[in-house]
Amino acid sequence: MRVRDVDRSIAFYTTVLGMRVTWRMKIRETGGEIAVLKSPRGTQRLELNWYPRGAATVSTGRGTNSKTTWPSRSPTSTRFSATTAAISVSS
Repeated sequence: MRVRDVDRSIAFYTTVLGMRVTWRMKIRETGGEIAVLKSPRGTQRLELNWYPRGAATVSTGRGTNSKTTWPSRSPTSTRFSATTAAISVSS
């Protein structure tokens, strides 16, 4: 997933969703950065991509949709609900 700020995105996914960074690297050719996170109890992985403005990037037009669910009263679900409300009103 392309993001505007890798550090801020990592903070969200690790703090709110409990994900863990499995690796992170800079891309010399584009000046960008990639981070891969893993879900806490599953096999889902999330790749975060950041590229500076004007960097030459290529889109393959392919992707995967996935859905992660938690029990409605789990700590993760509670943190996510609280954060989602805050995110939806900020710009």
